[in-house]
Amino acid sequence: DKFCIVFDNEEEMEDWLQALLALQQGEKIEEGGVVKPNFEHVWEVFVHSKQLGSKTNMTGPCRLCLTDQAVTLVRREKDETVPETCLEYSLQKIRCCGHVDTFFYMEVGQWTATGAGNLWLQAEDTNIAENIHLTILKYLQ
Repeated sequence: DKFCIVFDNEEEMEDWLQALLALQQGEKIEEGGVVKPNFEHVWEVFVHSKQLGSKTNMTGPCRLCLTDQAVTLVRREKDETVPETCLEYSLQKIRCCGHVDTFFYMEVGQWTATGAGNLWLQAEDTNIAENIHLTILKYLQ
């Protein structure tokens, strides 16, 4: 859904923008602050170096985060001073997905940051892998 608002001046536009972002984020955004997406689902996974996993620096423990627009992998760093590394895949670029035992996999197209192929993520158990698969499948339809 989209809408358009016309303002008399830039100051009024900024006031409205801050109010809308605060509603979206659930808190006031500091001036110059980075707007972060509200993830609808987050799962703890382990990215394997199989296929596309070997082409990224995301191998290891990650969070798999889902919005209505994208799937984002956020690498979990042991050192909290190290900035988080993220890899985002638009839902439009995901060709298919599935699960086998504790693994969730998704096939992405060539116009992604990693190029075409499969990304293999291991969940804690088969129920979580199935939940990831079915949830993302709903968003792909």
